[in-house]
Amino acid sequence: MKSRSLVSIALVLAMCGVSVGQGADVIVGALPSLNNYSPAGGFHAYSVATTSCNIGSVPLNWISSTNQHPIIAQQMYRVRDGVFRQLGMSWLKHGFFALQGNLCGTCTPHSNGTALGVGCSDPYSAGRNGSQGSLGPRNEVNASNGVYTYPPSYGATISDSTSSRLRAPSALVMNQPSGTRFYIEAQYVANDDAVAGNHNNNASHRELSNSANGDMTLTGPTVQQQPAIMAWPNVDPGVNVVTYDVPNDGRFYLGTNIISLGGGMNRYVFALHNLNSNLAAGGISISMPSGATVTNLQFLDADYHSGELFQSNNWSGVHAGGAVSWDSPHTFASNPEGAALRWGSCHTFTFDSDTAPGDITVHHYKNNQSFTFGAPPPPPVPDYMTNQPAASLDMNGLTNNGFTGPIQVSMNFGDSGTVNYSSNVGATGSLQDIFYQGGAALPASGGGTLFADGQIVNLDLGATMLQLWDWQPTTSSSFVFTAPSAPMDIVTQMAITNPGSPIGFNVSAAAELDVVACSASTVTHSLGDDDNIAITLGTGGTHDCLSNVALYGTNYTTLYINSNGSVSANTGSDDFTSSVSEFLSEMPRIAGQWSDLNPSGQGTVQSVSSAAGLSVQFVGVVEWGASATVDFDIDFLTNGDISIASHTVNGSWGTSTIVGFSPGSGATGNSVTWSSLVGSTTSYGATQAVYEQVGGGSPAGFSSITMDSGNNITVN
Repeated sequence: MKSRSLVSIALVLAMCGVSVGQGADVIVGALPSLNNYSPAGGFHAYSVATTSCNIGSVPLNWISSTNQHPIIAQQMYRVRDGVFRQLGMSWLKHGFFALQGNLCGTCTPHSNGTALGVGCSDPYSAGRNGSQGSLGPRNEVNASNGVYTYPPSYGATISDSTSSRLRAPSALVMNQPSGTRFYIEAQYVANDDAVAGNHNNNASHRELSNSANGDMTLTGPTVQQQPAIMAWPNVDPGVNVVTYDVPNDGRFYLGTNIISLGGGMNRYVFALHNLNSNLAAGGISISMPSGATVTNLQFLDADYHSGELFQSNNWSGVHAGGAVSWDSPHTFASNPEGAALRWGSCHTFTFDSDTAPGDITVHHYKNNQSFTFGAPPPPPVPDYMTNQPAASLDMNGLTNNGFTGPIQVSMNFGDSGTVNYSSNVGATGSLQDIFYQGGAALPASGGGTLFADGQIVNLDLGATMLQLWDWQPTTSSSFVFTAPSAPMDIVTQMAITNPGSPIGFNVSAAAELDVVACSASTVTHSLGDDDNIAITLGTGGTHDCLSNVALYGTNYTTLYINSNGSVSANTGSDDFTSSVSEFLSEMPRIAGQWSDLNPSGQGTVQSVSSAAGLSVQFVGVVEWGASATVDFDIDFLTNGDISIASHTVNGSWGTSTIVGFSPGSGATGNSVTWSSLVGSTTSYGATQAVYEQVGGGSPAGFSSITMDSGNNITVN
């Protein structure tokens, strides 16, 4: 049987020091890879790989074809403009066989796959967790005690590529503004874990990087034993998150944020997350003082789908009787499957007011009981100015958080950057200028200047400042600049004269620019069998000498090295069977030797960068279950060329192999024999894949295949 992928040793170290529960205790130890699926019907779909860990004191039941195995839920969330909300959810993957891995540290393996041993781990790939026909519904699961119906009494309605998977509306994931943050969350539910009282640590999350087309990539580490709502304060430091444990039931989280709208008005945001309560929630009431002005009530949730019996009707909101309240249109007595806040989901409520709210009361859906959270605390005072409509300045589209620092941009010598500036001040005679000086931005509490209206100048007003324009009429535009070939640290901030401002002017966010020399580097990657790893480009990334690479007309800042002999964009691949249909339909991919490789058994995979470009190198990597090895480089050059070079097979290759280039996403296939094209150059279209597949062997008889930026391929 083909072994599942192992994760890096870094994640093993991350497990050190976790507290061990009494009884069975399952957690999500890692979220190592992600699949993006073709959008359909106005939705995008995803699935995430999960590696579970039993950090308890006894084995965790993992018995297939019963209700004594874990089930896996997946959720996605977004933070934008100070608001945390859920975007989507999946149907549930049922566990069936427990491998005894060592992600968790020292594993005491169980004798067979019917339990996960103490300290052991078990991986499920993104593909398996997104297998549409094998996922079960949520409404037959009681997450508070881990009891569920098995087999499920019904299955998903599969109508397109998004059905039953983690599905989110395309409008909420495409073309999002700079500063928008995304998170994916996985949660395990198991009966013996819940009976032991260990069911409140079963969710973990990881941040996602979002492309304009809605594709997601994983970034940052897996944050274990915390649902995604716990990431919100890291984005908006004014956020406060508290918990409430319902006796003999489950846990709720409440996150609150206060966003200043100016003129004495604030937007109040309440995100209520039900981790595992079976009683659920059917209403929320937020007390308000008499005379408060309340407007713009908003309810945000994620819908059930694909035939799930839980319903998703919106809750109606009203300001009346000294409170702002939202209630489900259903009652449990009349509709047990009605629109409630169920386990593994989050509802967000917002309104605008000139008065701070009081206590927050949550009403259960399944009974007449309720519980109360205290009033949200006042927001802290920021140290750094943020952009506003009257004065906005950024570099390369980056933004900042007023509690954590200015806009921060790091560039290599000679890099190009873009400054964007804008203002909605239309007063006659209004002027603008960009001021700059050496050094770093100063916080309001440490040398900056806080004005009475809350605006902050983060430049040192007592030091020399230079002006870009010496004042010019206020306008909105942008310009491109080239970083000098010398180290530099400067801070900039724009000012707009405005007679309508209480202090006569408006200021933008401050932006720090750090110009540094890039450093050539070689990074050796620890890839398991059927594994992949993301490498990031640009300052602060895996390789900082390249800001991006171009592939079929699109610039990418993240690439995926796949252990089975390819490099891809948008998402990684752990598929060990080379498939022409997948090569044409999936992600953009360069296949140096897409076959069944095992770099964890023998060989080295490394990425090497310099000012000339990036080279991904497979050196002496062994064929899985055999002794043949392969060497090749996949080179991305700064002139736009992409090359499969130094291709050598040592020994007799036995498994099917593809070598070539594909833009994916339904590309047109061009099957060739590379050895017959040596010495020639052929032009292809931007939607054409070019490849050679050999069944039970490997392409040979060439030294390099190079595709230039115009999709012309030269073979040598």
